[in-house]
Amino acid sequence: MRIIGTAKLDEFARRHAKARKSLANWEKVVRAAAWKNSEEMKRTFNSVDYDYPKTIFNIAGNNLRLIALIDYNKQLVQVAGVMPHAEYDKERWK
Repeated sequence: MRIIGTAKLDEFARRHAKARKSLANWEKVVRAAAWKNSEEMKRTFNSVDYDYPKTIFNIAGNNLRLIALIDYNKQLVQVAGVMPHAEYDKERWK
């Protein structure tokens, strides 16, 4: 998969150093993937939520939410945002 919007990951990691490793791991796994649909993606990341059309990844021990748009046909993941779980719960990202 190709990823666009990685600047959002980099920016978040600069502000939250503890998140850097988890974000890098997520990026590595996604780049190596070739998912054809959400079922295949869910086999890789079993703790995801959906708020159509967005996919919400629970990462860093469920401490972070990474929100993305995925186009399986184009093999493209667009990072829409990343935030701490507490901020995600406030639903300001919608």
